[in-house]
Formats: sequence, structure tokens, C-alpha cells
Amino acid sequence: MDAILGLNIPTLIDSHPDLMVIEMTSVQPPFLLDFASVLFEPPDFESGIYAGWHDRMQFRFGGNTWFVVAVYNALAAMGLYYMDMHRGNLNFTGIPGIDENDFGPDDEATPV
Repeated sequence: MDAILGLNIPTLIDSHPDLMVIEMTSVQPPFLLDFASVLFEPPDFESGIYAGWHDRMQFRFGGNTWFVVAVYNALAAMGLYYMDMHRGNLNFTGIPGIDENDFGPDDEATPV
């Protein structure tokens, strides 16, 4: 897989576990990066945690939160629970329906 919902995704070229090094392709916008924090089972959110997650996504992505939720759901349908949603990892440039002027401040310090 090299894209999801129009977002380019880097692909693995090679790895050297003994050196703890991976080699991946580079990508151009629009893209989704950084799969290091992906979970392979649904997160065990306590009551109310999902609402807080959605609030943080709304803060970071404004009116474009619908697309963040669509990306999360598309990955979850494949058993990948992407936990590092912020604008450094998600670049929406050129995605139809995205309002480039409708983003909140990108608060990367707040965990998803």
C-alpha cells in the first residue's frame, strides 16, 4: 500500500534490525507519515476518552476533522490504529474538500 484516501504513504525498502535502522521511500504531499505508534488492536479507551480525542482533533484540524476521522477509520478497518494524528504527520495539500484556511493551531505536544 502506498496511499490511503489520497494520502501518500512511505513504503519500506529495507531494514537492518541488528542496527535498528529502516530505509523507506520519501513521499510528496499530500501524505501520512510516522507509523511508529500504530497499534494493532483497538485502543482501550475509557469512557469519555474518545470524546476528548475528537476534541483534540477538532482543535488541531478545525473543519477538516471529518477527513482525520475518515483516515483513522480507513486504517482501523485494516487493523491499524493510528495514534499520532497531528499536522506534522498529515499533510492535506491537494485533497478535495479540504479547506486550507480552516485548521486550528497544531498542538503536537498534546498526545492523541
